Amino acid sequence: MKRALFLSTVLIFTLAGLAFGADTFTVKSFSGKVDQLEPSGQWVSVSVGGTLSASTTVKLGLNSILVVVQGDQESTIRAARQGTLESLLSAGTGGGKISVGGTVTNSTVEGNAQGVSNIPTATSRAGDTAADLDWVK
Repeated sequence: MKRALFLSTVLIFTLAGLAFGADTFTVKSFSGKVDQLEPSGQWVSVSVGGTLSASTTVKLGLNSILVVVQGDQESTIRAARQGTLESLLSAGTGGGKISVGGTVTNSTVEGNAQGVSNIPTATSRAGDTAADLDWVK
């Protein structure tokens, strides 16, 4: 009797795990270089129609796109990133994406700093060094 109760409990939990906790995703499409980390530690290219678990570590190359489907929900991961599928999907569709002309949502800079950049560029570096050089005529 105890054995039958134990086996039925295990069977119920197994079926419930398959029905509700099956965090598997199907690769609908991808472009660029998209790899998954195998348990052996080797990076292997994903394939269309392949399945990935939420804990699978994936690596997207520059300008790569991965489209996965879970049930009737389709999700897209863009940009050069690496992490578990779950963490990349929880970052949102635009997570980590930088666009030209975007607006700053949070900043610790006081006042209006429009037109000022603390990022050195080739022009600013050349302008800084030009004053330090003595030209022979």
